[in-house]
Amino acid sequence: MFIALAGICTSFPVVAVNQLDLAPLHAGEIMALTFFMGNLSAIAAPHVVGILTSHRSSRSEWQKIFFLATAIYGIGAIVFVIFGSGECQSWAGTVDNGREEPERSTESVQTTDTRQSYE
Repeated sequence: MFIALAGICTSFPVVAVNQLDLAPLHAGEIMALTFFMGNLSAIAAPHVVGILTSHRSSRSEWQKIFFLATAIYGIGAIVFVIFGSGECQSWAGTVDNGREEPERSTESVQTTDTRQSYE
């Protein structure tokens, strides 16, 4: 159980950072899609548990639930290791969009202080 919890706790930072690496300008949309899919699975999980433990709610039925969860996490990890990447994607665009930074003036700007002193 400790190993499973450690795996779950390390998966969130990996997912969040990887989405920033893939497309910095679109990380919000990608994160929203990821959370949407995660919430759908959180909604479906109690229904699946109810279906798989509908008879007696015995130890063997709950073992099936834990093996199913292990398989889902394991397959997700294997797919990420094989196909995952931390490189910025070609469709992501760049932060500056190819535009050059405008030249900035190095001259100081003089302003007049219109505040009153109450000394």
